[in-house]
Amino acid sequence: MNLWVQKALINDVNLKFFGIDLHKLYASSGKLIANKLSEMYGLNKSYVFVCGLGGNASDGLSTAINLIELGAKSIDVYIIGRVNYSGSTIFKALYNQLDKLKTDNKNLIIKQDCYAEDIVQKDIVVESLVGTGLEGSKLNKRFHDCVNRISHFKSKMVAIDIPAPSYTPDDVISLNYPKTDTSIVIDIPESKDASLLCGPGEVKFLFNSKERTHKLKNGKILYISSTTNKDEFEHIAMAAKNYSCDLYIYNFNTELKELKGFNFINDLELEKYYNEADTIIIGSIDEQSAININLIRYIVKLNKDKKYVLTWNILSLLNTFKDLEFSKESILLLNRSTVDSILKEYGVSERSLSQVIQSNIFFSGFQNTMYSKDGEYKVNINPKLFNQNSTQALANIAACILTKNDPWLTLKASVFLFEVAQKLSTENKKNIEENLKEAINLCKDY
Repeated sequence: MNLWVQKALINDVNLKFFGIDLHKLYASSGKLIANKLSEMYGLNKSYVFVCGLGGNASDGLSTAINLIELGAKSIDVYIIGRVNYSGSTIFKALYNQLDKLKTDNKNLIIKQDCYAEDIVQKDIVVESLVGTGLEGSKLNKRFHDCVNRISHFKSKMVAIDIPAPSYTPDDVISLNYPKTDTSIVIDIPESKDASLLCGPGEVKFLFNSKERTHKLKNGKILYISSTTNKDEFEHIAMAAKNYSCDLYIYNFNTELKELKGFNFINDLELEKYYNEADTIIIGSIDEQSAININLIRYIVKLNKDKKYVLTWNILSLLNTFKDLEFSKESILLLNRSTVDSILKEYGVSERSLSQVIQSNIFFSGFQNTMYSKDGEYKVNINPKLFNQNSTQALANIAACILTKNDPWLTLKASVFLFEVAQKLSTENKKNIEENLKEAINLCKDY
């Protein structure tokens, strides 16, 4: 799936979750698109709108309404289907609003239940048949016939948000994200703030897209630590169980290796399980032990293509950019106060750090911010939930999800899952990892 389409699908779910008024959203998008069309082609042109029955068509109807108010020469609107078949109350409301404008606008023509042969060629054809919610890559026959007809017109062709399959328009006016490589992007102010937040969209998309391929096991995790606290093992084991991961533990502390119910590995097995693991998570490490430090430095050089989840304390061991290069395509969970000196020393910003070391980074502090290796960023909704101890719980969740998924999507989904699981924990008094499965189900069912 196109990355920008994926983002749009996620964004749609999150906007709904954060209570964005969709009526105002479509009114705003229609106005902005109409202004862009007026700027590009002028108002002394005849426009044809070819609309489906969903959200993309709602953008089309709203744009037509605003073009009329701007004084466009003439507008024909062809709806491919019956309005009462639409499942969108917003679409029906916009249709009624447009229909009322016919009384005072003789150059406005609206037809529904149309077929390809009904569409008349005009100066500009605006296609808004299907949006990012289209399942598969094929149109139904009526839509396909319409696309086939308009693609042979000599008109200028413009697609709203994303073009329907089977043709290439002259221009694509996308909302918030470019849905094609050459899209003209319009930012919708009403959704801008909410689009920066992680929500159930990331989780819903991640699990829906991978559900069939995961089967019974979601991958293998190698957990390396020198902790003397058995709770740390119990938490990562619980998270792995909730996500059906195989977990293997290498611990420098020999006393804890006698604990029952954990898959501990020894020195001779470490390299084997390291190579087999999908994700490596490095937990608490004794900074004073030269043996521990040298072993960590050794194993991370065995395979530079491995995906890691690292917490803030690992920077005391690997505190130069050169040492951090192994972490490409990985997730770093950092405390701002820990890395401030590094940022100043190398003269880079938080966003630049993620790009330089090609990692996806979560910075905790007054405001928690995530940066992708490409410089994209998100903020989380409740920074008060995070501290030194809870960062380890987030690391456990991220490690489990990362075994089969994209690191940037994993980080965003993990942060929101952590927030949901933390909220559940305050209600039912279970730990975060125990609430992970319920948090996943709540997001999937949203």
